[in-house]
Amino acid sequence: QAFDGADAEPVTGTTLADFGDDDWAQVVFRLHPTAQSLRVTRNTLDLWHAMDRSEAPPQVDVLERPGRLLVWRKGFQPHFRSIGDDEAAMLQAMASGKPFAAACESVTAEDARPLIGGWLARWLDDELLVIRPNMP
Repeated sequence: QAFDGADAEPVTGTTLADFGDDDWAQVVFRLHPTAQSLRVTRNTLDLWHAMDRSEAPPQVDVLERPGRLLVWRKGFQPHFRSIGDDEAAMLQAMASGKPFAAACESVTAEDARPLIGGWLARWLDDELLVIRPNMP
């Protein structure tokens, strides 16, 4: 999916700068068509990083606790990184069509606002979000 998913115009900070309170309450983001969250039970990220740096890969190990990898394409370059449970839950909520405000409620961290703000900035930089077509 990350390699051959459809192209789509990502959301930019300029687009969001024009949003009013009503827009934030109603906006429905979609994940870029190339984005996918994967559940991993092995040290896959360590293996990918080693290969990316032309280093000898580490031994394949089973993780103590399953993790999540976010995989997507930015332009023509595939990207991947690990994500935590709350970020994965929010991305899944948006992918399922929930408005942004409702997706924020899926975050269980006690002080979620700074986390969500940081994620949003990173998602914009990573070109992970697309606005549903009938939104501004």
